[in-house]
Amino acid sequence: GVERSASRRWLESTLAEAFESGSAELLILPDRPAKLRRYGVLHEFTVGVISAAGARDVLVDVLDPRQRAILEEQGDVTLALDIDGVGRFRVMVYRERRGYAGVFRRALDEPASLEELCLPSSFAKLAGFPRGLVLVAGPAGGGKSSTLAALIDLINEERSDHIVSLEQPIECLHLSRRALVSQREVGMHVPSYEDGLRSALREDADVICIDELCDPGAVAVALAAAGG
Repeated sequence: GVERSASRRWLESTLAEAFESGSAELLILPDRPAKLRRYGVLHEFTVGVISAAGARDVLVDVLDPRQRAILEEQGDVTLALDIDGVGRFRVMVYRERRGYAGVFRRALDEPASLEELCLPSSFAKLAGFPRGLVLVAGPAGGGKSSTLAALIDLINEERSDHIVSLEQPIECLHLSRRALVSQREVGMHVPSYEDGLRSALREDADVICIDELCDPGAVAVALAAAGG
């Protein structure tokens, strides 16, 4: 197989150790110790600081050429990262005044149920509506992605529908069961949320899942789709 770099080996062992303790996020910033967020509070994780050069090596190493180009052009990039034996992570790499920084958040290996998320059983009714718009709102790390994944999984189990999901990045992987599930990553499979929504209307989609409504154009198309 391909020989992993020293920075990649360090990152994999660091992520494995960090998330064994139940932490929600690992933050790597230049010229700072790495920190863990556990129960909403940041704690120092590494002994000593990570240099700007070291942070750059670790973070840029996880990016493919397309993602590196986005980082250089836009100043940040979001991606999903799979590490064998450790898990799947949602990663944001960005530039700040001292260099490159990154946030790693554990993603679901498979959808959790509403019960596992401690959500009311009445939420299951949302998966049965034939039309309309369901909004899941809350702060970063508050469980929005997990809730959406649980609802999509419920529809996947109970309805013979075509589900089109627009995500950036694709976090939880859905296997088609009773329904057919098409997952499209914005920036990779489709240029924007608005383009993906317009395309979904032509893809015979019964259910459209959007992980973020981030601009007026996407909101307008989502409202039109929900009303149709």
